[in-house]
Amino acid sequence: MQKNANELDKVRTERLSAADAQDKAAQQADAAARAQAEKYGGRGAFVSGLNRRAGELDLADRLRRGRRNIEREQSAY
Repeated sequence: MQKNANELDKVRTERLSAADAQDKAAQQADAAARAQAEKYGGRGAFVSGLNRRAGELDLADRLRRGRRNIEREQSAY
């Protein structure tokens, strides 16, 4: 019985150490995500990506997008 109790204690400590390692990894991932969101002023990477893509548009793309909206507005009236 003593041998079984020792084995159960060993299994329990291994299981607890694995759970602690998972918690620590989750905390590190959460801290990294918070640091990334803080980097963009709390707006997050999504809005930053939108702003970056909008800045990459050249004049021709902007004009094409603008014309589509004008055509839709004219067809509505």
